Amino acid sequence: MAQLTPDSRRVERIGDYLIHRVIGEGGMGIVYEASERLSGRRVALKVLHSSLSRSADARDRFFNEMRILARLDHPNVVRSLSSFEAEGKLVIVLELLEGRTLRDALAAGGITAAYTVEIASAVASALVAAHEREPPIVHRDLKPENFMLLGDGTVKVMDFGVAKVLADNAGVTAATQVVGTVQYMAPEQAEGRAVTPKTDVYALGLLMYEMLAGRRPFESPSLLGVLKLQCEAPPPPLPEDVRTYIPAALESLLFATLEKAPERRPNDVRTVLETLQRLGPHPGTRDSSATSGTRAGRALEGAPPVAARTGKPRDASRLDTILLLDRFDRRRRGWVLAALGVLVVAAIATAAVLSLWPETTAKKSKKRVATSEPTASALPIVPDCPAGQQCKPFSPPDPTKVEADLVIDESTSFARSIDPNAKLASASFVRSVRNGFVDLTDPEALVTVNFVLPVGGMLVMTTPQQHRMLKFQQAAPDGVPLEGPRCSLKRAFDAASAAGFPLAPRGNAFLSPSGKPGSISWVISSPPETVSIDARNCAVLTKR
Repeated sequence: MAQLTPDSRRVERIGDYLIHRVIGEGGMGIVYEASERLSGRRVALKVLHSSLSRSADARDRFFNEMRILARLDHPNVVRSLSSFEAEGKLVIVLELLEGRTLRDALAAGGITAAYTVEIASAVASALVAAHEREPPIVHRDLKPENFMLLGDGTVKVMDFGVAKVLADNAGVTAATQVVGTVQYMAPEQAEGRAVTPKTDVYALGLLMYEMLAGRRPFESPSLLGVLKLQCEAPPPPLPEDVRTYIPAALESLLFATLEKAPERRPNDVRTVLETLQRLGPHPGTRDSSATSGTRAGRALEGAPPVAARTGKPRDASRLDTILLLDRFDRRRRGWVLAALGVLVVAAIATAAVLSLWPETTAKKSKKRVATSEPTASALPIVPDCPAGQQCKPFSPPDPTKVEADLVIDESTSFARSIDPNAKLASASFVRSVRNGFVDLTDPEALVTVNFVLPVGGMLVMTTPQQHRMLKFQQAAPDGVPLEGPRCSLKRAFDAASAAGFPLAPRGNAFLSPSGKPGSISWVISSPPETVSIDARNCAVLTKR
């Protein structure tokens, strides 16, 4: 569980509700178990973080969830009892759910095929209610953590915090933000294109695959790797022991929902629901333990075994925008030149990485020979270094608390062992900044350092185990190297905190030129807030 913020520890009462304990806490809010003072009724209170209470964007998103839950009265959707504001706190009162999340059930072992159908049917039923409203509501964040399995077998869909109401102009606004969880994003969502109800259909397919196979279809040690697979790779076949025990209709439905192009998926979630209902679970399978020695467990009653599937061509949409970087709200990009510069830097670097992402059969690139510095051939051999890349071991004492300067300095040393003329151009720390340090253990962390070369540029990506380097023949961002002393990220973080900037438990930081000749800045983003810090003297330049 995330470390509790000071105010979440101290709260004893909110309005007419007595607080008993913290159920969970995230970047946007805290969920408490509470009881109504007069009636004693036990409820769950979802409260917007006090640090975000002055943020118009955060309040708007919270109000949006209030309105969505108030409109969705469905047995498979967590029920909203009321909403209120007390003592500056925005609160949603929810029914208290007792059970375990789908994530907990998956961790405990396989889920039977029949129970997979039962859970998927319940989720699809809830989505029908959301999608068929006018205007439609798209959840956009369907993941195992957002489904509660109750003791009586009921499945509840939770957390509509990033749900999208598809108004007439939704196609315009949807393309400016990426929200959701990378491992459960549809390709159009990851690429920042407009979301539709078919976006949730794809996510439901990912969930069904994980329940049947016991693993996600697209896995990679890096965030960027997951995004590439999600947008380009066809889903792998289900394990043979699973395919033996599930009906052909279920497998066909599963892979239809995972089509890359939305128009090739089922027409709507109601079509998915009707297919699942025809399959139908048989009694006695509400059990997360695998049976018959297989991950899928019992077959559906009367279901024929799956025949061998033949693959069919799938779209390979390219991923070429910076919209993937931690839901960075690009509606704000005009407010400060530094932030704009950072986005341009990261966009070029990200596009370059993806355009040259090594295939297993790719030939290794030709290495530049330097006379004054070690060449790439002198680098130590790193196990599991991807084909076409060059790697260097990197093992900080505490990967959860790494100085950003250490990452930058080690990346610079590594880059110059490849090309002694490499000069620092920018650095990006996405979904990895905690209390002024870099946490490299988060699977969604994306840490990159960019360098200017005499011709083109170089990108170094960092993981807890190794530096990974990709060269790309492309003009380096702005072509302006960052030189001279700089304020450390920790000092910049402290300066932002001292200035009253609300810092979320996990955020982003970017180091780049800030528009004026010779000037550089840190841009620290704790969505939806952003602050710019002069990287020479740690002075706060502007915040929004």
